Amino acid sequence: MKPKQIIKIIFLSLIFISTKSFSQSIDQKAKAGADFICECSKTALSENGVDTAKLLEIYNSYQSQGTLLSKYKSDVKTISSQMNSNYSAIETEIYKCRSQFRQKFSSDLNNKVFLSKMQDIINKNAYTNGPKLIKDLTN
Repeated sequence: MKPKQIIKIIFLSLIFISTKSFSQSIDQKAKAGADFICECSKTALSENGVDTAKLLEIYNSYQSQGTLLSKYKSDVKTISSQMNSNYSAIETEIYKCRSQFRQKFSSDLNNKVFLSKMQDIINKNAYTNGPKLIKDLTN
């Protein structure tokens, strides 16, 4: 092989490796960001009297069945009541989480790939998407 071909191959290999590493890094950061938001949401709900174990159970059941099983109807009402009675406190805690998130991930907030990947994870989480499901099911 000629020296120019070797340099070309090395250069292309470096580009491929750095692109793959960047993509993994974004995936990891997005997962970390989503995990942070989801865990904060869970903590905010739990600390304010919402039965997060039951919320998770209802959410998972609804996602797999596509409908609310009758055995969860009273639980949905109970969780809805818990969320309504502590709405202000839950929102305050979630606002604190958002502030901490912005500080921790400020360098990634303009990256659309990061935000999109993070949103995909958050939208499938019982603690971030479950409260909306509970609200929808009570209406």
